[in-house]
Amino acid sequence: MAEKRLWKTKPLECWTKAKEVKKARFNGITTAHERGELACLWGLGVEAGFGNTCHSITGEHYGANSANMGLSEEFGEAAEAKGYARDVCAYMRVNLGSMFLNKYAFGGPFPKIDFVARTHHCDTHAKWALVEAEFLKVPYYCTEGAETNQFDSVQSQKNKVDYVIGQTLDAIEWMEKTTSRKFDDEAYIKDMYHHAHTQNLWGQVILMNQHIPAPLDEKTMFSFYQLSGYEGGDEIYRMLRDEVADRVRNEIAAVATERYRVMHVSQPIWHALSNFRYIQKYGAVSVGSRYCFGMGGGTMLKGEIEVAVPTLEEQGIVIKTREDAIRAMVERRFVSDGTGRSHRYVGQVSREAQVRMARLWHCDGAIMHMNRGCEGWAIGEPQIRLALQENNIPVLSYEGNVADSREFDEARTRARIDAFFESQGLEKLED
Repeated sequence: MAEKRLWKTKPLECWTKAKEVKKARFNGITTAHERGELACLWGLGVEAGFGNTCHSITGEHYGANSANMGLSEEFGEAAEAKGYARDVCAYMRVNLGSMFLNKYAFGGPFPKIDFVARTHHCDTHAKWALVEAEFLKVPYYCTEGAETNQFDSVQSQKNKVDYVIGQTLDAIEWMEKTTSRKFDDEAYIKDMYHHAHTQNLWGQVILMNQHIPAPLDEKTMFSFYQLSGYEGGDEIYRMLRDEVADRVRNEIAAVATERYRVMHVSQPIWHALSNFRYIQKYGAVSVGSRYCFGMGGGTMLKGEIEVAVPTLEEQGIVIKTREDAIRAMVERRFVSDGTGRSHRYVGQVSREAQVRMARLWHCDGAIMHMNRGCEGWAIGEPQIRLALQENNIPVLSYEGNVADSREFDEARTRARIDAFFESQGLEKLED
């Protein structure tokens, strides 16, 4: 049985500021037209070329927040009433239902949108964005994404980078024509340096969570993992990095009773984040997940370890042109894919990434969400489970849906959690 020890703990001081930044982002799009600014759904990562005057909502992030706010059932049923099946991406159904009902999760009607622009990375993206554009009667543009991993040849990676750059250059011309606004290369270049800094800061934060005790728990990290592209995100990430570093130096824990560390596999159930609090009754802390870490793209492989993705200055990269900036954006995404996102598409890469995380973040076990709400993140989960077990990492699996509350049995899941931790020789420290 793990040792019972009481660590120092305290609330995260910058959490309130993070909430303010996120609220400003979601509220800003509803008032964009009042200020003569643009509003779009999704985005291609180049909207900063219009300065701080182009506001966007990304579908997965909006779907996660809607589910967390208890709206997944209402929005999901509205999409199903239009003929969309229950086995379609849960994020997609929540977004479409919100739009069909003309109900914005953060209050008021669904925002007025100027255009829909989307990079197709997952199986629903292009069609999902097209449905939105047709329903809202606004222009639509879609580019095709590319994924990479360490098994790609040098030529293959170059071909993918060049392919995405070409599409993005065409997309910028389309956006200029569609909005009748000039794309500002200097503003976009400045944003690329900014994004690289925030990416590096996020990488530093997630790597510090390897420390025992963990300075952050995963539920708290979800308040920060998508803020890199937000106005004020760089300030928040710097505050977070500095505060987490202080917590590490002074051994301030996210969970005072930490005695068992788990990693989470797949997306969380946004309408039941209380699962992360429930395991703390056993002195367990979830130190993160590939989903939580990878959406910010903060780390890259260096031999057998992971390091924070360096800033552009650290890489010696000087951006002078629009194409330089797009190349930097694409290459940085590809560099972090092996630790964050595209591993979900390649079995061996995925298994190695999850096993490596268990080792580097000192995990005693893993909790796996057998996710019916996202086909992309559900790929290969049984094989990941087996790979972890073969590396002496016990795995608790439970069923659910990332953004559909009707597909989650809380009582059954809590019973599975109890049985798992009891099998690990842990009893509840609180009830």
